[in-house]
Amino acid sequence: MAGKDTEVKAPGQSPLDPESTEELRLELVAHFRNMREPLRRQWVEAMTSKGLTEGQTEQETETESMTIYDTCVDCLDTGAYTSAEIYASAMAERGVLRGMSPEQIIGSILTLRDVYGRSLFERYQNSMERLSAAMDIYEPVANTILSIVALAFIQERERVVSRQQEAILGDSPPPCYSCGAGSSYYRSWAS
Repeated sequence: MAGKDTEVKAPGQSPLDPESTEELRLELVAHFRNMREPLRRQWVEAMTSKGLTEGQTEQETETESMTIYDTCVDCLDTGAYTSAEIYASAMAERGVLRGMSPEQIIGSILTLRDVYGRSLFERYQNSMERLSAAMDIYEPVANTILSIVALAFIQERERVVSRQQEAILGDSPPPCYSCGAGSSYYRSWAS
């Protein structure tokens, strides 16, 4: 049984002091940079096996995976998400134009998050306190990036649907289901 002095940290709250947390964050950045190729390869293989790269060429998959991997590490390093927002917007535009599904785009980011998580488990499996602290540092960054990407994809889809609706309607009057096609409103609008 735990004594009265035992403090349990809430999820997302590192068990380390701020200085140690900053040191661990820098250690995570270095780890992800040093392990870039093997982790990125694992990610691409996992995405491919899940069918998340369908509709992409091998070159597109390689380019996208390098860019998003580096963007995630950059966000962890700087604590800023500008690069993620820029990338997410461009990725969403390309994804929507290529007909990628939300499952493909969001699934890819979730798969990367899982690859990073397994990497941290392998690295810190002998110290549950360090593993917990590493996950507390890394998970909010991964979840924020996931949210940014999902939002960008939704916004781009809405833009495309809106443009398609405008193209379909063109100069047509807005639909008026209650007034019928022979109404005076329709006739006045059309003239």
